[in-house]
Amino acid sequence: MAYTPPQKDTVHFVGGIGNKSGRSNSNGGGCTKAVFDANNGDWSKFMTSTGASVVALNDTNVTITSNGAGKCRITKVGVGFDNITVGTLARVWDIETNYPDYTGERVEVIAVDTANGNWCDVEMPYNGDEPDISFRAGGAFASLMNIVDDDSADATDYNRTVYTNINENNEYAMEVSNGGNPAKNTWFLIIGCDNNGNELTVGNYLELGHQDELSSIFEFSKKENIKLKALKFKDINNDYGTGIWIGGWGVASRNIVVDSCYFGGTSGKYGIYIDDDMHNVLIVNCTFESFGGTVAIYFEGGTGHHVFDCNIDANGKEAIKLDSNGPLVISGNIIKNATKGIRNSGGLVCVFNNTFYNATDKCVSMEDTDVKVVEYNNIFHVETPGSDYAIYANEGSIIYSGYSCTNATTNGLLNPGNLGLNYIGGSLNGTAPQFVNAGSGDFNLKATSPCLNSGKSTKNNGYTSMGAWQRNQKITCRLIH
Repeated sequence: MAYTPPQKDTVHFVGGIGNKSGRSNSNGGGCTKAVFDANNGDWSKFMTSTGASVVALNDTNVTITSNGAGKCRITKVGVGFDNITVGTLARVWDIETNYPDYTGERVEVIAVDTANGNWCDVEMPYNGDEPDISFRAGGAFASLMNIVDDDSADATDYNRTVYTNINENNEYAMEVSNGGNPAKNTWFLIIGCDNNGNELTVGNYLELGHQDELSSIFEFSKKENIKLKALKFKDINNDYGTGIWIGGWGVASRNIVVDSCYFGGTSGKYGIYIDDDMHNVLIVNCTFESFGGTVAIYFEGGTGHHVFDCNIDANGKEAIKLDSNGPLVISGNIIKNATKGIRNSGGLVCVFNNTFYNATDKCVSMEDTDVKVVEYNNIFHVETPGSDYAIYANEGSIIYSGYSCTNATTNGLLNPGNLGLNYIGGSLNGTAPQFVNAGSGDFNLKATSPCLNSGKSTKNNGYTSMGAWQRNQKITCRLIH
């Protein structure tokens, strides 16, 4: 019998509750999304107090019969099937080879014997009696690597959400085999949780790492509609490691969201690397700090990418690099301590309402004849006002520039290098933006700041001030199906 994943939106668990010791004895269950929501996201409804399966049977005299409606009934007297929450996912497989083949893997529990607890029905077509089967309902996967490559999490037709609350340091990269479907707007989501199963709040993360010096922690190849949230990628090994590698490998792919994640440590080459043929990558609310690699975010390929509301401490390295044709939209970010805040060697970059702080060379560097820049409402603060650049336009063209502020004097916004620019007006050159306390990371503007109410008023919620201080009010990025 060919295996078909549950034909509903589902939730899967990694780690578990309590001391999580039960996960080594669980093949990983989960539940339908509707039942998860109806139980207010309470993990205890779908596993034991240690994270194990609610019912785990791997012996003889566990039988499959018909429930009278064409589905399978799992029976064994006295095991407490009534402890299973209807809607829990169970794993079913046969032991004997001389009987009908049940390889249904994870299926939904649709009914239980509430009177005696001697049976449960599962959403699996009946294919004949089977006297000996293994059965496990509920519980958590032992590791995230187990679920990202599991067929039950195939999100081609339905959303699959994975909640994980166990830190991991795997030997090799986690290659995500499942993804969603842009045509059906289905998604594969991985979300970090606390020990009680609650989704982590902003600024809290679940830590992931690996030991392979030449690898990434996560790899997405030819996958679409994947979202990661509340995960930490730290101390990526060697000079070639990457937190997340995203690529198409000759197959046009799209829609990867990295939300509220952390990238840091003193090693590794890239925080996030986007290869050719991958389009519409959204990086939002992420933190990059004490970064020891080459570039925090590297867009080598693809189109339609966005970086919104991130804190990037480049630690004397480059913050964002674009080698693809773009467009790349960069908005609402605080980018500090970068040799080059944005290095554009590819195509079109749209830069608005960002704060660049303490750039040691160039806030924006244009380094190819085909590159283009649109910028407004930015604050460009450089370390050495007499020599560092707000915008270095040695090549390419500036399509639009205006309503920004820089403390740079010699190489400010009116003198961006060897090229003229389409300067609209309203910019402040050689002007201190007056942050509340930049040294402690507070880039709000003082009441006396010349940047207040001096920006370009746009359709983007009517911004009238410069910098990233109004972030989280900006336009929502709509990923293209």
